[in-house]
Amino acid sequence: MKLGLAGATLLAIAVAHADDGPPVVTSYTPHSGPVGTQVTFTGSQLGQIKEVDFANGVPAQLVSNFGTTLTVKVPSGAVTGQIKLIPKLNPVYPVSPDFTVTSDGGTGGGTTGGGTTGGTTGTTGTSGSTTGTTTGTSGGTTTGGFISPPHIPPPAGSMTGHPRLFIKASQLPTFQSWANAGNPIFTALQAAANNAKAMMNQNKIPQLDDGNALGNSVICPTEGYAEIFALMSLVDPNVQLRADWAKRAHDLVMFIFNKCKNGPGLITDPFTSPQFAAYNRSRWYGEGFPLVVDWCYQTFTPAEKQIVRKVFLQWVQDNLNGYNHPNPLGMTYNPTLLASKGALRWAGNNYYDNHARQIGMMAMAMDLADDVPAAAGDPPAGTLRDFIGNVTGAWLYQLEKLEQTDTNGGTSPEGIGYGESDTSGIAMLLLAMNTAGTDNVGTYGSPAGLASTPWWNQQVLDSYITSMSPKQVVLANWIGPTYQAADFGDNADYWTVNYIRTFGPLALIARNKGDNTLYNKIRWMITEYEPGHGTTRLNQISSCMQNYGPMIAVMYFLLMDPAAPAPTDPRNTVPTDFFSPGLNRIVSRTDWGPNASWFTFKSSWITTDHNPQDANKFELYRKGEWLTKGRQGYGFNVNSPGLQNGIAIQNTGSTTNWYLVIQLAIGSMFSYINGGDPVVVSSIQPSYIAAQSDATKLYSCPSIGATDVQHESRSLIYLKPDVVVAYDRVVSKSANKWKRWYLNTQNLATVNGNLSTAVTPNGQRMYVRTLLPLGGVITPQSVPKSANGPDANETANWEPMTCRIQVEDPTNPKNIRFLHVVQGADANMAPLASTLVQSSAGDAFDGTTFGTYALMFKNDITTAFNSVTFTVPATVTTFFVGDLKPNTGYTVTKTVTANGTTVTIVPGAGNVSDSAGVLKF
Repeated sequence: MKLGLAGATLLAIAVAHADDGPPVVTSYTPHSGPVGTQVTFTGSQLGQIKEVDFANGVPAQLVSNFGTTLTVKVPSGAVTGQIKLIPKLNPVYPVSPDFTVTSDGGTGGGTTGGGTTGGTTGTTGTSGSTTGTTTGTSGGTTTGGFISPPHIPPPAGSMTGHPRLFIKASQLPTFQSWANAGNPIFTALQAAANNAKAMMNQNKIPQLDDGNALGNSVICPTEGYAEIFALMSLVDPNVQLRADWAKRAHDLVMFIFNKCKNGPGLITDPFTSPQFAAYNRSRWYGEGFPLVVDWCYQTFTPAEKQIVRKVFLQWVQDNLNGYNHPNPLGMTYNPTLLASKGALRWAGNNYYDNHARQIGMMAMAMDLADDVPAAAGDPPAGTLRDFIGNVTGAWLYQLEKLEQTDTNGGTSPEGIGYGESDTSGIAMLLLAMNTAGTDNVGTYGSPAGLASTPWWNQQVLDSYITSMSPKQVVLANWIGPTYQAADFGDNADYWTVNYIRTFGPLALIARNKGDNTLYNKIRWMITEYEPGHGTTRLNQISSCMQNYGPMIAVMYFLLMDPAAPAPTDPRNTVPTDFFSPGLNRIVSRTDWGPNASWFTFKSSWITTDHNPQDANKFELYRKGEWLTKGRQGYGFNVNSPGLQNGIAIQNTGSTTNWYLVIQLAIGSMFSYINGGDPVVVSSIQPSYIAAQSDATKLYSCPSIGATDVQHESRSLIYLKPDVVVAYDRVVSKSANKWKRWYLNTQNLATVNGNLSTAVTPNGQRMYVRTLLPLGGVITPQSVPKSANGPDANETANWEPMTCRIQVEDPTNPKNIRFLHVVQGADANMAPLASTLVQSSAGDAFDGTTFGTYALMFKNDITTAFNSVTFTVPATVTTFFVGDLKPNTGYTVTKTVTANGTTVTIVPGAGNVSDSAGVLKF
């Protein structure tokens, strides 16, 4: 059976995330201590470790494993000597630190899942538009201690009655009226539920559930099936069956709650591992637990509610300590949480966002009367519900700031496809807060009102609309017609992921608030952009537990009123040019028709997971086809400049870190620990788009000695609809370092002199004129998915770019310039007669002329502009002079001579450059 759309994508992501490199330990602490000491290893890919043995082969008890941190307890019988960390996979990568076992307490103690010893009292604070209303704690309490939430009395009437998560009790009659044989969405939901019931009757659920926290080997995710049963218990038109659905949902989640009720267990029981609540499985299906508790609340006995509370509080702690979380732990509404730009960027990560979802939804699921201690020493009454203050005051507090800065514009830093996993987590949380009544800014500050900010009710939507291809394609009959995204980041398949887990919650919030315009817009997007374009919707719902996950079915049912008229196209309200300033990303199309020309440019920071090394990338699409684009895939090879329409530059340095070894060898930018962000200015105008991006720091990794790239920058002008002129500067510190310019193509290009021609499957032409370097060698290359070279088999399925053009100067000069004119054309159109133009006086400029156009770029952008003089043919009437100071006045003098038109530009008045520093006259 083929995996369905979202399910196949998520599965591929999970496998890659778990196994995309050997485990690496960078440090561990403490180095000595008595039996019972908690030892924490820090590094990467630690999720691959299946067992930790102390000397004499004594296995340790696992405390937590979050992929970047692994914590174990020194076992009884351990002796001083070598620790062995044993991976799950072959080959075995040896990791062998030493540990001294002491008998008198030594220096043990360690940390638990990233918690800190002791804790300081936070302060009530104000940051930006976020007003703190409570005092938080920094760093938790004591080693291994409980991280407490701030106590903020909830808004009156909030978190009362059931259901209250996603569905209000007052809405039940409406949803129940939709549950009938005349509603095809309900019949598909009913089919999914009946299939799940049959599996439960055959003892496949929960018996086949292995508790795998990675999620990729879970045959029957118990909580996912319970979620479907719980929805049916609310809406099934057969009232007698509702009790059966509720009992099934109840029994399934209690199966897991009972396994976890005694706290973290041994490594041999994955259900009791802290990973269960905080890793991939939770990210995909974790909403099922609080939804079932809320939707089937009446089925849980008082004793069972005590168990649920205990487990939820433990899982909250696991998420607080999980992979990606606000630091210091427990601090809320304090500017300290916003102090680190690097840490703040991780608030856009899929784990972070789904940890926030889990904590918030668990906090809102139980009644106050049941949120009470069951035994001496339990957290006090109201503790679970108080964690909504931690969610708003720490998680959403950070996310609000990130959305105002480094993700401003509404695009996930993890891309359009992979980014669904993070935007959906927050969208679900915001919907739950809306229906539970905790989206109250008066009580919880502005983070509680995120759903009403431009990021969520406009930017994320417009970013998505403008990122969808003008025309649909049919990749396979079982997928159906689908749009493809102008995407970036890690993806196993190049298709459009079903975004209903993000857009469904946002649409429901809009409907709840009576915003019919926004509701119509999102409903149209869900209808227009779903995979298969409506032809596979019912199959997606009915087979959700095999391929997609329960939220697909839940959201379609709750959102799609069977009596509602078809939504109207909202694109006349969306600009055809879109800019995400946080990521320095531009997406532009000529119109909303299927034959539009479409252009993208991106030059972003690279410091968190799934950020490609694609700064300065541009892409061009016309008449239903990509002419060139960054290659989609999953990994550090495919996401490097050599396959992202960038420049690969040989560097210095040495490392044994596996992904840095890859990036160093292929002349890439560096992930996570590069020298800094790109410096970008850009301008979007009716007839052109311009950008200048200095990405030098991204090619630097001082910690491994990769510091030889002195300068790398690109200046670019897109002349709508079909011409891109790109000027690139590269300077190395040392001699004989190669520098290679790349542009992807669908088919192998042909070369005639300085002109490369690539033909698309439909016969369109992409002409690429190489004007600099003089004497450069142009090499068309085939780079299939199965290649053992720079692609390393990481390319996404259905990626159309199988080839590329490489340009280099084989003499490897220290200082080089690349100048290219890229033109999209019909089969019968000739290439532009582009010629090289260079300045004759003043500052050095290089450029080109073709037809009535001249475009000039500054040779060295690290020096101030003084003046420039150049001569072009008399036929030139439109000039673009780039790399000047943005929004600044200049005096232009044009003199007609026998050789053409001589232009001199000096600082002054009369003409003003745009925001990218381009002077058009």
